[in-house]
Order: sequence, then C-alpha cells, then structure tokens
Amino acid sequence: MFEEFIGNLEISKLKNTVRDELEGEVILEDCQDILCTFKREKSQGDDGFAWEFYHCFFDFLRCDLTDSFYSAYNRG
Repeated sequence: MFEEFIGNLEISKLKNTVRDELEGEVILEDCQDILCTFKREKSQGDDGFAWEFYHCFFDFLRCDLTDSFYSAYNRG
C-alpha cells in the first residue's frame, strides 16, 4: 500500500543553485537567524526546549550548537 502511494508522488527537485545555497557549513549567523523564526512558548523539536530557553541561553550555547550542527553536516 505504501509503495503504491509513493509510486504516484511527483516530488520536484531543487535546482542545483538553490541546493548549493541551502547545503553547507552551518555558521553562527544561521543559528541566530533560525532562532528568530521559532514560535514563542512552543518546543521546536524533540528536546522539549522552547524558544525562551534558547533565547535566554543562546550566548552560552551558541558555540556548542554551531559545532553540533557542523559536525552533523560533515558526518552526513
């Protein structure tokens, strides 16, 4: 049933130029920019931490977060 469903999907692909813009090393500015998009009083992921947590502790966590994202990108 699943195979039948996904077999009929038409999924467009990103153009190479757009893909290249979106992929790559995560930098501190990226982390700061994405924090601004978080909804207030909501957890953004499985960790359970809301925007307020990241906003309050970003200066303390920023290097570790950036390093973590960079490591995940490099490991695929």
